[in-house]
Amino acid sequence: MAVGCVEWAVRPNEGASNGIQAKGTTDLNDCMEACLDDAQCVGFDFDTRQSPATCWNHLEQNDFEDIREDKGVILYMLRAKCS
Repeated sequence: MAVGCVEWAVRPNEGASNGIQAKGTTDLNDCMEACLDDAQCVGFDFDTRQSPATCWNHLEQNDFEDIREDKGVILYMLRAKCS
């Protein structure tokens, strides 16, 4: 999924371990912006089971070594970013 010059790998119904909750995010655009604003962020889980939805940022590629099935969660992994 490409948005502008940012590219995300999207994995519906999957999540990764070790996410850190991104405070003040209520929708997908907020989650994307929160991740892009953090130089360490490599992706996030978008948890639609919560109301409002919650975001869990991942700060290490190693987090993606433990991807699991997680219904209602969408994993976004940052693949390319504007320089």
